[in-house]
Amino acid sequence: ESAGEETQIGQAQEQARELEAQLAEVRTKLAGLDLRSGIAGVVTTPEVSQRAGLYLHSGETFAVVADQQELKARLLVIDRDLQYVQRGSEVKLKLRAFPFRTFRGRVAEIMPAAAVERPVDERLRPERYGQDLTNYFSVIVTLPNPQGLLREGMTGEAKVYAPARPGAWQVGRGLGRWARSIAWW
Repeated sequence: ESAGEETQIGQAQEQARELEAQLAEVRTKLAGLDLRSGIAGVVTTPEVSQRAGLYLHSGETFAVVADQQELKARLLVIDRDLQYVQRGSEVKLKLRAFPFRTFRGRVAEIMPAAAVERPVDERLRPERYGQDLTNYFSVIVTLPNPQGLLREGMTGEAKVYAPARPGAWQVGRGLGRWARSIAWW
């Protein structure tokens, strides 16, 4: 009987080792189910908690994580002023969410074609025979965001600073635009 008990004990120990190996494998697989971002940032996917438990196919997006240390803003610049906007130009931005703060950035990119969108607050809208006579171009600005105050979708107003020009040039530019509008229309 003692030989039979030793055999049972040996089998039980072997079973325990197999179960421990299976448990270690399950724990490894379970740890692999945790989703981790490759960057530090903020989850920008709305209601991401409701997506927990969903089956995802290979390569499918679960959530979007954005690094918000430096953000990009898209400005719409009227076509007649686009000639004064240059890559690297200083930009000051006032947001409706922070009316007493000024955010500073630099022009990173000027899009090569007119934008389909129009500014939210379009004050001057010249048209002729029902057709808009003004186009806007998207200008991409990079803004440092060390305090994390800036968020996607915020609106406001911006000033893009062109190289300094003498006062006579400024007056001449205004008179030139006025003369052009009289001579061509």
